[in-house]
Amino acid sequence: MNLDFSALIIPDLRSMNQRFYLLSLLPFLLSFLVLFGACNQKKAKATSVIPENQTKTDTSSRLPVSMQKATSETRPPVETPKERELPSTMSPSTVKPKVCETNFTLIAIPKKNQKIFYVSGFNPGEFKCWNEIEDYSVKVCNGSPCVLYFLDKPDPKVTTMPPNYLDEKTLLKNGIGRYENSGKVWEMKGSSMWGRKDKGFGYYNSEGGGG
Repeated sequence: MNLDFSALIIPDLRSMNQRFYLLSLLPFLLSFLVLFGACNQKKAKATSVIPENQTKTDTSSRLPVSMQKATSETRPPVETPKERELPSTMSPSTVKPKVCETNFTLIAIPKKNQKIFYVSGFNPGEFKCWNEIEDYSVKVCNGSPCVLYFLDKPDPKVTTMPPNYLDEKTLLKNGIGRYENSGKVWEMKGSSMWGRKDKGFGYYNSEGGGG
């Protein structure tokens, strides 16, 4: 009996060739899978990157309309800083201190050609104020004999005692000066003549021409 073993050997050789072929394809398949996975990772990174020129406000546009309104309402308005304006009264170039503002009020006429005046706005340290008293006295007397008393008290006690018709304490505390015109010459004296020693009251004394 003759047996043919060729039928049994050939299938084994074929299966071995197929296995060898499949094993030879494995490196190519693995490299393809690696490349495919790398491409997918690059695509994922590319989609997740935000462009540089995209601002923060672009992200808010992707929010729902209700959330966009809420965020816009909660943000306080930004105010631009403004320069503080100083009132014009504080400007040193426009405000100038007034040296003297003398005002004269007649208090009493104890006798003919003798008058007593209250002076407000008087500054004894300013020579201009003394000049204003002189000018006012010359105007009041108008070249005629007269005696004028000037005080910084509006309601002094007037007496009937000559020659001043004022209490000595009043002249000592509130006297400014006395102007006397004889009809030929006039003289203005400060309150130092009554003993007043307040600052600015003691130094003044002047004489004028006729009339």
